[in-house]
Amino acid sequence: MSKTILGLDIGTNSIGWALLGCDDDGEPNSIIKTGVRVFQEAVDAESHEPKNLKRRMKRLSRRTLRRRVKRKKRVAELLLIHHFFK
Repeated sequence: MSKTILGLDIGTNSIGWALLGCDDDGEPNSIIKTGVRVFQEAVDAESHEPKNLKRRMKRLSRRTLRRRVKRKKRVAELLLIHHFFK
């Protein structure tokens, strides 16, 4: 059974890979196959803004609102525990 090595080059906009054949000692001796996958840019060409800016801002507002509600609940619970609320 022949051994193979998979080599990956992971970048910000692409992934390159190579499948190498090895001899009995585990040393690479042949290139079986290579390839690359290039991703689309995550920036809009006209406005130069990230494509997920709207989604990110909505997620940020949901997170902020959730944290505010949680803080209010914790303060109310503490006030109840210490008999400031009835």
